[in-house]
Amino acid sequence: MLDLSMGKVLLILVVALIVFGPKQVAETARVLGRLYRDLQKMVQEARQSIDLETLGSSFSGNEKRTSGTSHDQAHDQQPETGSTPRPGEQ
Repeated sequence: MLDLSMGKVLLILVVALIVFGPKQVAETARVLGRLYRDLQKMVQEARQSIDLETLGSSFSGNEKRTSGTSHDQAHDQQPETGSTPRPGEQ
């Protein structure tokens, strides 16, 4: 995502510490952590929702395509002979 090296992160933290002070930096870090966690949760829920919608639409599309295929009709129309098939024979 973001290409931040450890040096860049430390520089940002030092500048924030100088500008805001230690108490405000700690509180801001907690708030940012909560926001990041909430954002991750929302993204995960959105992905799951999209996956479910995609999965649901692919199933409904398959039902339309496979209903009434020639394979199903040919299998259903085989005559009954009354005898049981030998093993390996169907």
